[in-house]
Amino acid sequence: MVVMKRGLAFALVGVGVLLVALGLLFLVGAAGQTSRLVVAGAGLVVGAACAAIGVAMHRRADAESPETLRAAILDLARQKNGEVSRADVAAALGARMPKAEPVLDELVRNGVCKATDRDGHPYLVFESMQPRLVIKKCRFCTYEAPLGDDRATCPNCGGALDTVRTARSVSGGDAYGMD
Repeated sequence: MVVMKRGLAFALVGVGVLLVALGLLFLVGAAGQTSRLVVAGAGLVVGAACAAIGVAMHRRADAESPETLRAAILDLARQKNGEVSRADVAAALGARMPKAEPVLDELVRNGVCKATDRDGHPYLVFESMQPRLVIKKCRFCTYEAPLGDDRATCPNCGGALDTVRTARSVSGGDAYGMD
């Protein structure tokens, strides 16, 4: 569909350029004849209109292409630290959202993101774009300590504290400190 729209857009631009060229040719060769001036004016006006419509159609087709929609969704996810609601995507894409649904489904199907539900709202989580922290974490319980903590064992259960790199959800309620 996008290819057809682009093809039609290029055809309109081509026809427009041809009509403008013929309009200029009639304008140069008018020699004061009113009929030639009318034909020249009509060629220029219709040619410019065709070219403008063709350029607008090409821009619209480009904005609705799956590649452009995918890039816009990934850019939005980067801005939101790897978590974006479907409402955020719809707000960012506006009228292009129906064309983006297959792109979103493909992102989920290919494992680029995970579809989750948070407080009744659908979210897309891009784990590769989430903030990462290096912390000390107990192997056996949920205790986490800042990296600067000198303890080697967990104060809760006595287990070993390992240094790990972990992703944190910004909107999912994961609390973390930078102390």
